[in-house]
Amino acid sequence: MDTDARSLLVMLWRYRRRQPHPDSRLREILAFSWPERLGDYRAILGSLTGLVEEGPEGWSVTEAGVEEAFRQKAIEVSSGFDSTFLRLSRSPTNAVYNQRVYGWDAFSFNTLGPPQRELLLSLSALGDGQRFVDLGCATGAITAWIAASTGAQGVGIDIAASAISRASGEGVTFEVGDLDDLQLPNTFDVAVACDTLYFADDLPSTIGRVWRALKPGGRLVAAWGQNSGDFASSRLAAALPDDAIVTVEDVTPHAHALWRRGRAALDDLREGFAAEGLHDIWASRGGDRDPRSLRRGSGLELPRQSREARRLTGQTTRRTASGPHARRRSTSMASTGSRPSRAMYRRTADQVRR
Repeated sequence: MDTDARSLLVMLWRYRRRQPHPDSRLREILAFSWPERLGDYRAILGSLTGLVEEGPEGWSVTEAGVEEAFRQKAIEVSSGFDSTFLRLSRSPTNAVYNQRVYGWDAFSFNTLGPPQRELLLSLSALGDGQRFVDLGCATGAITAWIAASTGAQGVGIDIAASAISRASGEGVTFEVGDLDDLQLPNTFDVAVACDTLYFADDLPSTIGRVWRALKPGGRLVAAWGQNSGDFASSRLAAALPDDAIVTVEDVTPHAHALWRRGRAALDDLREGFAAEGLHDIWASRGGDRDPRSLRRGSGLELPRQSREARRLTGQTTRRTASGPHARRRSTSMASTGSRPSRAMYRRTADQVRR
């Protein structure tokens, strides 16, 4: 399958699942996100025989197409990760950047700073003989660190086969897996997701699979960021089961500190990134943006419990089934589970209210 056909198949699946996609709406999306293919998209769709079909209500992905879309998405992500990893792993400037901003040179698209990592350990409350799964582990730096710090046994899962092939660590195993098709045994005390759950195309389904993989009393510990709103308005809060309890702690100061260190490092290392052919990486991290235009804020979220209200930043709030209604940039660390547990939440302004 060529790149264009793969991209169009994955796009159809992500946007509409098995529901028909009207041709007029498909043209609107292509005009916005892929205008160079607007003129020949029907020919590309025609090449996907047996994977997509056109009916009275529009284009749909067949059962065979769903299976192929999962496979092609994994190839797409793995290829992109492989290219980025190879470039960054050879970069002395990137190693300096990671040390200055995050306090270690662990390859990750969004590594936690020291305070957040310590809070992650506190929230997970893992110990010898327990088991955890790291959802979206990349090359396994966080996975191996948690195992070494707690004595727990870990399993790291990532969709990028190229990342898993480079993952290693004592007391941990790694396997390729898709957040939208998790196949997990019911053997885990804790599930960890550091800034990865928003990559799930069907977050409620993903959370449901994670929930079923947790032992009674298990916890989900997750880093979560969004462009606006607080945790109560987040997609993650809306996706959690009714029987979940979440306790949240504000980590806004840590998020702002990371942001300030990142800005300073990008300013100082601009020439180094450019000399290594990594100007695009420098720019993608905000190096070419006016600092005054950036919205600051970020954090983490997590366990599982009987039906009652969740505690968020010291106040009680029930999850609303209507979904998120974002207002301002926020990020959180939260704990959700079948027993109350502590969690961290980072927000920019809004307090969580009843």
